Amino acid sequence: MKKDIMKNKWYIKRKKKIKNIDGLSPFLLQLLLNRGLTEEKSIQAFLYGDIKDLEDPFLLQDMAKAVERIDQAVKNGEKILIYGDYDVDGITATALLYRYFKEAYNYHLDYYIPRRKEEGYGLNQAAVEGFVQEGYDLLITVDCGISAHEEVKYGMSQGLDIIITDHHQASRELPPALAVIDPYREDDEYPFKLLAGVGVAFKLCQALEYNRSQSYISEHLLNLLDLVVLGTVADIVPLTGENRIIVKKGLQLMEETGNTGLQKLIQVTGLKGRKLNTGNLAFILAPHLNAAGRMDSAEKCVELLITEDEVLAEVIALELRVANRERQELEEKILQEAREKIAAEINLEREKAIILAAEGWHPGVIGIVASRLVESYYRPVILIALDEEGKGRASCRSIRNLNLYEALRECSVYLEAFGGHEMAAGLTIKKENIERFKEEFNRHLDDILEKEDLIPELALDLILEEETINQAFYEELVLLEPHGVGNPRPNFMLGNVKVEKAFPVGKNGEHLKFTLENGLNGIAFGFGDRINDFLRTPVDLLFSLDLNQWNGRSELQLNLKDWKVRGEAEDFPVVFRTEDYRIADKRGCADFIAYFRNLLDFRDKFLVYVNNSKYYQESLKILGKDRVFMAGRQAEYDEFQKAEKGILFFTYRMLDKLTGWQEDGFECDLIFLSLPFSLQEMRRVLDLARPDSSKIHLLYSERDLVLNRRLLEARIPDDNYLRDLYRFMLKYGDRGLDYEEIRKETGAGGEEKLINSLTIFEELNIINRAGNRILLLPEPGKKLDLSASISYNNNVKIVDDFNCFVTFALGRALFVLIDKLKSCKEDMEWT
Repeated sequence: MKKDIMKNKWYIKRKKKIKNIDGLSPFLLQLLLNRGLTEEKSIQAFLYGDIKDLEDPFLLQDMAKAVERIDQAVKNGEKILIYGDYDVDGITATALLYRYFKEAYNYHLDYYIPRRKEEGYGLNQAAVEGFVQEGYDLLITVDCGISAHEEVKYGMSQGLDIIITDHHQASRELPPALAVIDPYREDDEYPFKLLAGVGVAFKLCQALEYNRSQSYISEHLLNLLDLVVLGTVADIVPLTGENRIIVKKGLQLMEETGNTGLQKLIQVTGLKGRKLNTGNLAFILAPHLNAAGRMDSAEKCVELLITEDEVLAEVIALELRVANRERQELEEKILQEAREKIAAEINLEREKAIILAAEGWHPGVIGIVASRLVESYYRPVILIALDEEGKGRASCRSIRNLNLYEALRECSVYLEAFGGHEMAAGLTIKKENIERFKEEFNRHLDDILEKEDLIPELALDLILEEETINQAFYEELVLLEPHGVGNPRPNFMLGNVKVEKAFPVGKNGEHLKFTLENGLNGIAFGFGDRINDFLRTPVDLLFSLDLNQWNGRSELQLNLKDWKVRGEAEDFPVVFRTEDYRIADKRGCADFIAYFRNLLDFRDKFLVYVNNSKYYQESLKILGKDRVFMAGRQAEYDEFQKAEKGILFFTYRMLDKLTGWQEDGFECDLIFLSLPFSLQEMRRVLDLARPDSSKIHLLYSERDLVLNRRLLEARIPDDNYLRDLYRFMLKYGDRGLDYEEIRKETGAGGEEKLINSLTIFEELNIINRAGNRILLLPEPGKKLDLSASISYNNNVKIVDDFNCFVTFALGRALFVLIDKLKSCKEDMEWT
């Protein structure tokens, strides 16, 4: 698939440090910290947790009640029904309970999956009435039921006992069921809240198994982990805690699964013989199972997962493959229609949300299309499928900085109903209310979203050197698997590298294969049409690391996610984030004027630190006096404060002009266009010119290092300069020299450098100054010790501080600079 060309923001966020742990490299330790693991105990559990480490299922509220009632029903031969859901989580949870009862108790029970289009999600009144009429004694819900107050009340009043197992948010008032098992109950103290619906059903099986055999884990349960891992991965719950243990163990067992239906599904999807990972489950197996529920009925999926008939299993698996292809074709059709409507109906410069409605769109498919549109356009998407009566059912998807549920609530007066969470939601709306809803929703987004919020972000874990990437490093990364939400595949950056060669691959040349100058190979999926951009080196690469196995050979391979041309002004900088700072790294930017122009699209005003007037003059010439101001000129400073947009330049000597800046209430980013001369200077600039919430941009480069050295040389004499000056003065003996005479005759260095030198000589008692007349005193009897001069020592410190400062000011990992700035602030506060 061709990638949509969209510039991304990259950021790297450092968590707090912890002490070293034996056996873990600093790289692996940092990756674990990035995933929120800050204690050695939690790290050991993450890396080496085992199935025996699962929590006691009886810690879940009402679990004992549920086990007692189910045990009674089995002993009495009562009629039991499982009520599931039409997604993979609900399907696998239903199949799990069915198979467990059959294998552990040799007990048959029935199941029911509602139809998405006709019945919608969760328990419904008509279905419960039917169960009562059919004489069921016990109803067990999986992956639903927590909000079905009226349906449960009715069923219980008719003699149908109901046990709810769910993992969705529970309100304070629970349905009046016999037992409600949900880790999100307010009164539930279960240690791990993030189970999928199938995970909660598995805890019920664990409790039943303990009641039956005094063991929480048995062959029965291990054989069913393939269903649990599939539902857990498909439901996109965080793969941490118990979920990680379940998925890690389940993936191992799934490759040799004894489930006939899964065997056939793995076969028809082309996964047979391959080492399965979470990506295979989420993007290949799960869509086949979801397709049935989206297009028709998901009951055949349950049948696939519980049957032992190989012929029937193969027939259903093939039907699911057909259904998935139909779903894909319908998805592509709706996607194309949506893109055409965006081009015709949406002003992307003015509207922050994409809200579209059409008749004939399938409500079971528009959620996938909405997600794909978010990937392409990176803005909230609401797709509304209208029926023939003018009623719309919508799927909504959000972006990182927007709480979608809260945004819908702000506009709920135009909606019939809505529900969901921060990132995804659903709603129903009348056709005649769509335009007003669209206007109000966009108006609300204008109030809460900035233009920069509509730029996608990619998270970095580590910045690497090329020599770091080897087999040993990769083997450490394997310890982090399986990957998913809460434990994403690590992303790395290589900076300033050269691409030796690149060529298109794939059926239509839609991908890129490439080789770096040091011999590392990589693949860039979907970037085939951007080969010319890619060959503009040097580049910064953002990638994950794979082991590419082909024809019996294996090699490490960079899996490219994004790249930036080094120094390109139009590319967003990498942002280093800590609790104290947000530093945008654009060091080496080739065109600072272009960077300023881009930044003015997102910021009304910003401050620019310089140590010479050249940058100010160049900016003034190109951007104009209505945009560019100098803090040292009072009139310009006043104009800047009144201007709607502007750039205020200042030098270190102008800092006092900015002492009241933060109190004035201005929110401005701060740019270091020049390289400061010391850590202390940079720290003081930050303290006086930067509000705490603003971003710092670094635009200086190696060229500024050269410039700063020249500026230091122009004002600070070295030993050779002092020696030559002294020898010159010796020629004139004790007759003395006029200051102007010395300046004219030596012609070396600047005036500041000469004054500095004379001050050193005076402190060493080898000259005497009387006004502008300088007298040479008798030569000392011993060799001069320059360190006896306070000014000389200060000069040495200035140069040493600068040389030390540039090592981390120009270093690749800015966290070192951030640490130094923080410790410098603490030292300044102490003194």
